[in-house]
Amino acid sequence: MLEKLVRDKIAQENYITIKDFINLSLFHPEFGYYINQNPIGKDADFTTSPEISQIFGEIIAFFSD
Repeated sequence: MLEKLVRDKIAQENYITIKDFINLSLFHPEFGYYINQNPIGKDADFTTSPEISQIFGEIIAFFSD
């Protein structure tokens, strides 16, 4: 279980970095969110901003300069 992995890491090192937490949560081979399901798309958890509004592209263009 993912919670046990996180707790074990904290117990071993007395802390967990954000990087390690995110990597475990999202990419762990057995428990990772992105490994076990596809969260992107109309019927999923995450819809990309270009599908919602053109503002996303405008913001990216603004910060690309």
